[in-house]
Amino acid sequence: MIVQEKELNKIIRKNFYLKDICLEIDGILYGKIYFKKAVCKYRYKIGILIIFDIVNILKVDLSSEYEIIFNKKEKSLIIKLDNGQDIKILEFKSKQ
Repeated sequence: MIVQEKELNKIIRKNFYLKDICLEIDGILYGKIYFKKAVCKYRYKIGILIIFDIVNILKVDLSSEYEIIFNKKEKSLIIKLDNGQDIKILEFKSKQ
């Protein structure tokens, strides 16, 4: 499902707030960052996605996004940026 920028904060809070998530970065930079009980927010007025937990903090400027796709089955959010960088956020089940 293609998501409008105005709906993004609602989707992030409903599906990723205070959950264990994996953030995959693909493009010029490649990596995976794991967050335990992450606090996820999207500030629509300034276009910044903020994800943090006890150890990590990440702020991503989404002003250059051209496509946002949310997959309900996989509970994943894919954000495609103009600079060729793709960001994928998904919930993962940690073994405790």
